[in-house]
Amino acid sequence: MGNILEEIAAQRRLDVEAAKRVVPAEQLAKKIESSEAVYGSALRVLDRLNAPAKEGWSDIALAAEFKRASPSKGDIATELNLQEQVKSYADAGASMISVLTEPKWFKGSLEDMQAARDVVQGMSARPAILRKDFIINVYQLLEARAYGADCVLLIVALLPQEQLIELIDATHNLGMGALVEVNSVEELDIALAARARLIGVNNRDLRTFKVDLNTTTRVADAIRERGLSLGRDGVTLFALSGIRSHADVVKYEKCGARGILVGEFLMKSGDVATTVKDLLHAATRHSEFGDLPLIPPLAKVCGVTKVEYALAALRDGANMIGIIMAEHSPRYVQVEEAKAIAKTVREYGERTGPILPEILAANLDGHNDWFHRNVLALREACSRAPLVVGVFANKTAAEMNAAAEEIGLDLVQLHGDEGFEICKDIKYPTIRALHLPDTAQSDGVDAEAILQQVQEGLANYILLDTTMKGQQGGTGVAFDWKIAAIFTHARIPCLMAGGLTPENVVKALSVGHPVGVDVSSGVEVKGSPGVKDLDKVTAFLKAVKDYLSVASLKIDEEKET
Repeated sequence: MGNILEEIAAQRRLDVEAAKRVVPAEQLAKKIESSEAVYGSALRVLDRLNAPAKEGWSDIALAAEFKRASPSKGDIATELNLQEQVKSYADAGASMISVLTEPKWFKGSLEDMQAARDVVQGMSARPAILRKDFIINVYQLLEARAYGADCVLLIVALLPQEQLIELIDATHNLGMGALVEVNSVEELDIALAARARLIGVNNRDLRTFKVDLNTTTRVADAIRERGLSLGRDGVTLFALSGIRSHADVVKYEKCGARGILVGEFLMKSGDVATTVKDLLHAATRHSEFGDLPLIPPLAKVCGVTKVEYALAALRDGANMIGIIMAEHSPRYVQVEEAKAIAKTVREYGERTGPILPEILAANLDGHNDWFHRNVLALREACSRAPLVVGVFANKTAAEMNAAAEEIGLDLVQLHGDEGFEICKDIKYPTIRALHLPDTAQSDGVDAEAILQQVQEGLANYILLDTTMKGQQGGTGVAFDWKIAAIFTHARIPCLMAGGLTPENVVKALSVGHPVGVDVSSGVEVKGSPGVKDLDKVTAFLKAVKDYLSVASLKIDEEKET
C-alpha cells in the first residue's frame, strides 16, 4: 500500500485549495456565527470526556465512530443510516461521536458531521462531535466548527511541530478541543511539547496500517516516566484502534487511559447497545445455559476457492475462512491459490503471523475445562483478526504440518477418520470434525455415546457435521441440531456445520447454541460446488450477526413476564 498517510495528506492539500475557491474562509466564519446562534458554543470536551461513568461500568469514556470505509478494509458498512447509527451510539452512552469526513478513502463528508450534530441536538449530556480527518490547514478547522464539531483530530505524523502548535492554538481559539494523535513515544514528546492535554494513541500505524495493541500501554508508561499524571487531573489519554473486547477495555483502563475510540467493531456489530454494554460493563448477560455467556456466534465460511470469495466474506464479517485441502473434494484448492487466500486473510486482519497460539497459551491451564478455555481463546483471536483454516482428510501429521507452514494456516481441521490422538503430533491448533447422520436417520443417534468419543487435551475444538452416503462434509444436509445443545450443556461448546443456509441459520443457532456456525454449500451457486453466491454469503453472515440482538430481546422479554 506504500505510505498511505502521505498519499492521503497530499490529496487533502488539493482538496483544501479546491474548497477555498468555492467557499472562502470569510464565508465559513459567517457560517460559524449563524451556527452558534442556533446550536450554541462548542462543548467543553475535556469535561465531557472526564465525566463519571455509569455505575457498574468501566470508568472509561467511549468515542464511537461512524466510518463507512477505510484504505485497509475497503467498504466497512456503507449501507448504514448515519442518523440511526449516531442515535444508537448516543443512546448506548457514547461520550463522543467521531465522524470521518475524508471523502476518497473513508467515504465521509462535512455533511455527515453536520447530520451527526443535528442528531444529538437537545440531548441531555450530549456526546461531543469529533471531526476525524487529515487536518493540515487552519481552513479545515473553520470547516469543522462551521459544520458542528466540538473537537478535531490532529495527527502528529502529518505535522511539523510549529504547525502542530499553530493548529492547536487555532482550534482552541475557535472554542474546540484538539485530540492529538500519536503512534510512538517520539511522537508523544512532540505532542507534549505542543502542550497537548488530550492525546490519542493510535494502535494502528497510519504509515503501514498495521496494529500493535501495546502501543497505548507504552505511551502511557512514557507519560508517567516524564513526571506527568494520567486522568482527570493530568493528560487525558485515549486508545484509538483495535478495541474489540471488555478485556481490551480493562487493559487500557489499568494502564491509565481515560477513553477508547471504537469504529469498525461497532459499525459491523449489528447491535450497538449490546456491543457497548459488553465492552464497558463487567457483568455479562447469560443464556439459558447458565454460565455460558450470550455473545455473538462465530461464523466460518468454508470451501473458499478464490481470493475474491475470501475478501467478500471478510467484508461481510466472517471470522474464519476455510480452505479445502482434501484432493477428492470438488472444492479442493491448489497450494498456490491456498497461499494467496491465506495471505489475503492475514492482510485483511492487519497481521503478519499467527495470533491464536499465544492467546491459547494465556488461556489454557492444563486440561482444566479444556474446551471452554479453548473457545475463550478462539473468540479473543477472532475478535482481533479473521483466521484461516485448512481442512484435511486422512493425511499424516507430517503432511498437515508441512502444508500448514507453507500456506500460512491458523488452524488445521481434521475431517476424515484420523481420530483424536493424531492431534498430539500436529503443531497447529486443531478442529476435530465429528460426523453425524442426517436428520432423517437421527432417531437412533446416541448423543451420550458420541460425547464419550471426545477427549480433552487433544483437539482444541469440536465441529459437528453431517455425513451422508460416505460423504463427510459439504453434503448440504442438516443433522439434528439438538445434539449440539447436548454438547453445549456438557461444557463442550462446538462449531456446527451441515446443511446451513441463510434461511435456517438463526433457527440452528437457537436450537443448538453452538460457539459458531460453518457454511459451505449453503452459500454456493446451486449445482456448482466451490462457486460462491456472494449474495447468499452476505445474507448468511447478516443473519448470524443479527441473531444476537434477537436472542437478547427474547431474554429481556422473558425477564419482564
